[in-house]
Amino acid sequence: MPKREHIPSLRKQIADLDVKIQALDATAGDKIFTAEQLKEFEQAVADRKAAKARLEQALEVERQGAEAVVQVTDLDPANPPTPVAPVQATVGESNALKEKGIKFARLMRAIAAVKGNITAAGAWYEKMYRNKDVVHAALMASDAEAGGFLVPTEFAAEVIELLSANTVVRRMGAQTRPLVNGKLSMPRITGGSSFSYVAEGSDPNATGPTIGDLELTARKIVGIIPISNDLLRNSPLNVDQMVRDDAAQGLGEFEDINFIRGDGTGAKPRGLRYWAPAANLLVMTATPDLAKTRKDLGRLRLALKQNKVKMRKAGYILGPRTEEYLFAIVDGNGNVAFPEMKDGKIGAYPYAMSEQIPENLGAGTESEMYLADFNEVIIADALEMRIEVSTEAAYKDSTGTLVSAFGKDQTVLRVISEHDLGMRHAAGIAVLTGLTWAP
Repeated sequence: MPKREHIPSLRKQIADLDVKIQALDATAGDKIFTAEQLKEFEQAVADRKAAKARLEQALEVERQGAEAVVQVTDLDPANPPTPVAPVQATVGESNALKEKGIKFARLMRAIAAVKGNITAAGAWYEKMYRNKDVVHAALMASDAEAGGFLVPTEFAAEVIELLSANTVVRRMGAQTRPLVNGKLSMPRITGGSSFSYVAEGSDPNATGPTIGDLELTARKIVGIIPISNDLLRNSPLNVDQMVRDDAAQGLGEFEDINFIRGDGTGAKPRGLRYWAPAANLLVMTATPDLAKTRKDLGRLRLALKQNKVKMRKAGYILGPRTEEYLFAIVDGNGNVAFPEMKDGKIGAYPYAMSEQIPENLGAGTESEMYLADFNEVIIADALEMRIEVSTEAAYKDSTGTLVSAFGKDQTVLRVISEHDLGMRHAAGIAVLTGLTWAP
């Protein structure tokens, strides 16, 4: 039997080849490839195509394996195991499992309902949903471990895809790369080539791009998700959606807090604010008015352009107070100064609003605004999640109040994942600080 392909490794291989292809393209610039460069470039493209095909094949094998899970009830040769019934795409509601994140939500509900007893989870699922589908197959195929239930890669990938709609850094176009064995190392160009005129017979100084390394490391993120035991006893699709949305929203908010302003200390990732070089930390022009506002926005753009940032996926991130200020400000004739905001842009570039940007910095009244080329922002994802269960745990709610799961008749899920964030070109982010813009 051929060796089963390791899906995260294949994703890592494709990501590395993407980086190599981009680096070769950047090295050549507007020049014509040399024969050696062309050969290396074509080989990298061919290798990526082959790896992509292997990944698709491996994912198909994983899907088929989940669908064809065999429930072994007796190892007696005279009584061979009976295959589980074929997978059904619908469970009570039309195309329910095709909706992103529903498999993950139903997996969480099944594990929570049996208080973490994975052996019983498959039976509960079959009774609740009256079917044996891919989620049931995953539960039946699981090797229960003391560390919790390891979520299948396919289900975890759907949750990460959902985060793209729930987190501003992902939504603005940050590139996602897989963490393999907790690490991601990729080259980045830290300086460009230079050229000069030379006299006939003189030798030019050979210069090329300066290459550095971006080293990203798995940062463990832990989410606490309480589920009402009453909800666990109901099967409608809207309950699954509620569980899914709660998980995605919680993970998304926590990601934004750290991907935007994480300071990189302890177990935290280093967010955009702390990737920005000192020269790109700009202070708001005092006593703001429309002219000064336009000037400060121009200073942000200029900070990136002067550092030769390509602005392929440039965009702003700002807080709600700043957004309302820009919505409300008018020119001398009473016309709205930034009418393009109704289309999600400030000037030529898109923007996103995040409540996770503080508005009590400095003297307690300041905020920040970010402009980044999100093509330079790298999110490293482990593409793995682990679920643990407790019915007795106490947890803090959104107000910081300690809540007893037992007293509230809840089951608490702890979801553990890993990720990190980095910049291929640190000068690709600029920050306007000391911001007191307010409507």
